[in-house]
Amino acid sequence: MTPTRQQVNTRGETEYWFPEVVFRFAADKLVEVSFKTPEQLEINGESIASGALLGFMRDRDPEFFEAVGFGIAPRLGLAYDLEHDGSWTTAFVEGRWDSVRQANRRIQRTQR
Repeated sequence: MTPTRQQVNTRGETEYWFPEVVFRFAADKLVEVSFKTPEQLEINGESIASGALLGFMRDRDPEFFEAVGFGIAPRLGLAYDLEHDGSWTTAFVEGRWDSVRQANRRIQRTQR
């Protein structure tokens, strides 16, 4: 299958866009996959309805946080698109969102 678009993003990663999925590669290694959230997902042997995904992520990942329009569960390797009601989900490699988490913590400390 041929991607509908191929580009290099601002991070220097190669992106391959398809109608319902986007693959991102850095140094020829897969670092992230964004996909239209299916009605049911299987996560660690549990079947999760798409409408329950955000709650599942909050409940199962003690490191869960919200930033830049996403609910992010680093231990699960998932990001939930809050701005689009979870219609898109992203699976990512360990450490991928660490800089966002650190920036989010700094912002929260500054706002206090």
